[in-house]
Amino acid sequence: MGYWNDPEKTKEKYRNLPLSSQSRPQEIILPEVCVFSGDIVKKDDDGYIFFIGRNDEMIKSSGYRISPIEIEEVVGSSGCVFEVLAFGVPHESLGQSVVVSVVLDDAVITTPEEGREKILEHCCKIMPLYMVPADILVRTSPHPRNQNGKLDRPSVRQEYMVSQSKEGTI
Repeated sequence: MGYWNDPEKTKEKYRNLPLSSQSRPQEIILPEVCVFSGDIVKKDDDGYIFFIGRNDEMIKSSGYRISPIEIEEVVGSSGCVFEVLAFGVPHESLGQSVVVSVVLDDAVITTPEEGREKILEHCCKIMPLYMVPADILVRTSPHPRNQNGKLDRPSVRQEYMVSQSKEGTI
């Protein structure tokens, strides 16, 4: 039925599936309403659909669209972190730069500097340059979570932006 008391958002997200859509069966003649949720999925050869991320979380840097989840997977595979969260922040010439916030595995890493160095080295080996984090924020406590228990990316991004504006670097 749409968004509660928000006809504009309903109009934006609930739209007719285009007649030319490849996912639209040719037998359907009447307009078919679809929810354009912003979810990014991939379909495998067996027809299973896997959730990748959200369109509104995308980082746009140097003309590339970067999924924060891709960055988080690489940083997570470094063996240095318990938690990782990637996000974009405004950058004068790139559009956005990539930042990661991590909670280090203190059984593996002894100092924040060592953690940053190992994560950056790992990322440089695996990622294209445009995806390598420009900054790595090391947290001493777990990341905040939203009502659903998911990592709260907007809150962490806001914390980072405030801390950087106090230091005068943004």
